[in-house]
Amino acid sequence: MTERAAGAGALLRTARERQGLHIAALAATLKVTPRKLEALEADRFDELPDAAFTRALALSVCRTLKIDSGPVLELLPQAPTTGLAKAAGGLNQPYRERDSHRGGDAAPGAVGRSPLLWGGVLLVLLALLLWALPERWWSSLV
Repeated sequence: MTERAAGAGALLRTARERQGLHIAALAATLKVTPRKLEALEADRFDELPDAAFTRALALSVCRTLKIDSGPVLELLPQAPTTGLAKAAGGLNQPYRERDSHRGGDAAPGAVGRSPLLWGGVLLVLLALLLWALPERWWSSLV
């Protein structure tokens, strides 16, 4: 059986053993548990958190062992793409405004959209009214 047919874990294990590095020493260097490295080397990817973690761990092992990561990463499960990876364009693309769920004729940030804002304005007006009342009105209440 060739190394390529054996899987990504076999490639990593072979490279580690060629360098005479114990799995516990590699785990300490990478700051992961030896159990995770054992799962990676045995191609038991279901014991690892997800495909992105598996690929990142394998890449870290390759960097530590100073081996080419290409053949190893080809044999690993692909990490699912996120919405950010699917977004068209680069960083210099103009910002896309979302459609407002309220009809959207008003400009963004227009006053009148938030009942919380109107409640705050009403409280401030009530406080000003109470502050402005004459002192004799207050004394008649007591």
